[in-house]
Amino acid sequence: RSAARGMSEQDVAQRMLKQGGAKPSATEYMLQQVIFVVPANDRGSMGARKREAEAMRARFSGCDRTREFAKGLIDVTVKDLGRKLGPELPSEWAEQIKQTKVGGATTVRETKLGVEFIGICSSREVSDDRVAKMVFQSEGAGDDKAEELSAKYTEEIREKATIIKR
Repeated sequence: RSAARGMSEQDVAQRMLKQGGAKPSATEYMLQQVIFVVPANDRGSMGARKREAEAMRARFSGCDRTREFAKGLIDVTVKDLGRKLGPELPSEWAEQIKQTKVGGATTVRETKLGVEFIGICSSREVSDDRVAKMVFQSEGAGDDKAEELSAKYTEEIREKATIIKR
């Protein structure tokens, strides 16, 4: 296999094992995002929306009833974000998510969409080849070899890409 193709998950796991340790683990979160929409032309209502979001967050006790709570509210979106590993968490939310207990919710934040919080549905420790690859890549972010592999892989993808206009 050529180095230009990048490392497979098994390659990364074997390399991690050769470096003297077991496969790394990471926390996998099941998340739900609750957005109280505030249109760009109505930013004056941000305070009221924030109070509504705080009230819902205070009643949050898990992801099962979020949609039920949101039914009577206007312009509230509940999005299931699915499974996210610790290294995949959005940087602006990562610390809060890690510090929040399962069944709880992060603090309310103002965003470009309006006012939001994230509910933690569940979490568990996982250790598999995908996790090993992700941890290896995040640890090797400054590694010249990782950068070189990334550049080669990107170049290979560009060479093989076909753009079809419809």
